[in-house]
Amino acid sequence: EDIYAIIKTGNWDRFGPNLKVMFENAISYHDLDGDNSKKLYHMFMLGLLVSLSSEYEVKSNRESGAGRYDMALYPKDKTKEGIILEFKVADPGTNISIVLEKAMKQIEEKDYSQDLRSRGLDRIVKVVVAFRGKELEVDYRR
Repeated sequence: EDIYAIIKTGNWDRFGPNLKVMFENAISYHDLDGDNSKKLYHMFMLGLLVSLSSEYEVKSNRESGAGRYDMALYPKDKTKEGIILEFKVADPGTNISIVLEKAMKQIEEKDYSQDLRSRGLDRIVKVVVAFRGKELEVDYRR
């Protein structure tokens, strides 16, 4: 299934598995070259999601609530879900599930969805992606 169709239809159960396959097939260890910085992963996701700009305003590193989200998709059709994305890099040996949990808690505690709500969006999905080398895991909450 196409990653863009998954986002547009809100089929978030399919997002993680499909993103994982896409990422593993696209990225080489040579691309990472020892650099597991969040910026590298962030730019991968921005490059991937900017092609949705006909249907979403794609925003990166903007202030909202009591902090700054990594990325947000503001739907041009207000009947669609707004999307907040937070990216984390998991250190080797770290339980990636704990990293995902902390990222979700950060989105909620800092109220990153405030700006989406201020634009009249009441349906919001929060998506967290944890990267470690060529590995990634995804979680989401509505």
